[in-house]
Amino acid sequence: MGQTIPFACEDWANTKAAYRFLANDRVSEHDTLGGHFRANAQRAGSTEGPS
Repeated sequence: MGQTIPFACEDWANTKAAYRFLANDRVSEHDTLGGHFRANAQRAGSTEGPS
C-alpha cells in the first residue's frame, strides 16, 4: 500500500492487468468499494457504540 502500481504488482503482466482494470469504464469506484462499505456498516451496526 502506498507504492506505485508497477512496484505493488511486481511484474509486467500484473501491472498491465491493473492498468486495464482501472481504465475499464464498466468498473466504478462504487462497485469496487461496495463490499468494503457494506462489511464496515455491518460491523459498526453490530456494536453497542464506542468502547
